[in-house]
Amino acid sequence: MDVVAVSATDLIGLKLKSVSQKIKNILEENETVTVTNCDLLNGIASGLMRGEVIIKGSVGNYVGMLNSGAKLIIEGNVGKYIGDNMIKGEIIVKGNADYCAAPYCYGGIVIIKGTCGDFLGTMNKGASILVEKDAGNDLGTYMLAGNIILLRNAGERVGNYLISGRIFIRGKWKSLGNNTKIEDLSSDDIYFLQKFFSTYKIEAKPEEFTKIIADTDKPFYSKKS
Repeated sequence: MDVVAVSATDLIGLKLKSVSQKIKNILEENETVTVTNCDLLNGIASGLMRGEVIIKGSVGNYVGMLNSGAKLIIEGNVGKYIGDNMIKGEIIVKGNADYCAAPYCYGGIVIIKGTCGDFLGTMNKGASILVEKDAGNDLGTYMLAGNIILLRNAGERVGNYLISGRIFIRGKWKSLGNNTKIEDLSSDDIYFLQKFFSTYKIEAKPEEFTKIIADTDKPFYSKKS
């Protein structure tokens, strides 16, 4: 199939509805669409169920929200809330991500090649999220399931009020959040990380990571409750 290009600025003055409909129309007949000139556009490529969208350059907030099976590649930086409530599919960011990347995701894969801001993976419900550089504070807050993998350093309150799921960090962190503890890697952890790194060509080894999990299944109560 041909790769079809869309320029967001050519579609009625950056109106999201026009750009989104154009992308969906193209993906009905083509596997891939390339989108350019959407630096100021929020909510682009949302709710897609198939196909591949390549965004040239940077883009605004809520990119790929409610993604339901598409592969998105952003060749620049992204704003806030990328992949919000994502169900499945892949989002790959070659630059940096702003505040609260990949929140409330039910599934899918999110990979950020650069840095990301505070509240990465808030209330993650099943996605696997990887960041190659540093992350901010409150990584994995209220996380319910899934995986967060950080190749470098994190800020304060890692896994704050963690409920379930796994956080793997290769670097250092300033502090752990409420209801967290460190646990040795299991054979399942090692297998998962090896397969993930191989699939996405990540240069890392499982044994380099520290695993952080929930201390109890009641994060909002003290151990005495």
